[in-house]
Amino acid sequence: MKRVIGFCWLGMTLSALCYGQAPLPETPVKGLVKEIDSRVISGTVKTLTRDAAIPGGKAEMVVTPAEGPDIKLLVPPTAQVFDADWKTVQADKVIIGGTVRVRYQFNKEGLAEVISISIVK
Repeated sequence: MKRVIGFCWLGMTLSALCYGQAPLPETPVKGLVKEIDSRVISGTVKTLTRDAAIPGGKAEMVVTPAEGPDIKLLVPPTAQVFDADWKTVQADKVIIGGTVRVRYQFNKEGLAEVISISIVK
């Protein structure tokens, strides 16, 4: 009988502690998560220039989408490159005439800079 009373007392104590906690906010606090304003384009690689003269050793790539004008992109050394199976590959696997899906964002200078490249074909 003492055990039953002890378990009931323990249950009441723990439930009071749980109800006494402050509720978690439903929305995350601003500033904790940095949101990246990125865009995605799919198309064919028209030109690809690996030039050390570009600041930071960035390469230039021009992608021709199915609709719309060509888009000129800077490819920094930190850009991730994935193959069709979503495995990480070297940047030299991107070839002219290949189909890619590129996630990019605009840098402080207003130039489109690649975040990741997915090789489709």
